[in-house]
Amino acid sequence: PTLTPTLHPLSPYFVESLRARSYTGGTIEIVETLEQTSAYTSYLIAYPSDGLRITGMMNVPVGEGPFPVIILNHGHYDLSEYTTGRGTKNAADIFARHGYLTLASDYRGHAGSDSGDNFFRTGYVVDVLNLIASVKSLPQAKPDSIGIWGHSMGGGVAIEVMVVNPPGLRGVVLYGAMSGDMADNYYRIAFFRGQDTPGPDFPVLPEAAPEAYAQLS
Repeated sequence: PTLTPTLHPLSPYFVESLRARSYTGGTIEIVETLEQTSAYTSYLIAYPSDGLRITGMMNVPVGEGPFPVIILNHGHYDLSEYTTGRGTKNAADIFARHGYLTLASDYRGHAGSDSGDNFFRTGYVVDVLNLIASVKSLPQAKPDSIGIWGHSMGGGVAIEVMVVNPPGLRGVVLYGAMSGDMADNYYRIAFFRGQDTPGPDFPVLPEAAPEAYAQLS
């Protein structure tokens, strides 16, 4: 008889699984103009991520372009308090003034985004990987010249994006980032245990599944 391998229930969230799957993204839609300065124009945007509509913010510098791109990953906020641009607006302003097109995903469940699967915060990782895949839809952007800046929880997201290593990614800056070790995050960071995100982020404790946590890390 042919034996069918039994997959671990957490295997879709393992790093190797994130590397193995595809990220197609789609068209980055300009929803409305938020602000116009002498150096750049700021827009509310939306883009597709695994069947969800994810919102975010984009700054496009004044000039001909195309421009190199910086993806900005915000840190943790209470979902009832978060608004588009929180945690990234100041950095986006500085980067745009220096000639970078900036994109900041709200992530799923934040601001105007749809909610979806977010076990171990990998939903946020998928949203950023789909945003990177969507950069090619912007004529003002260089899809082969992308950097990432990630703060706190967004730094943890940036670490996972970095090890997936999508096409066009040229550099990553981690600013006060979470750990790349999921068990360490579980024990040290209360919000990471999933009280305020859609779905049960931690269906199993680290001590009950050390091998799985190693593959999530």
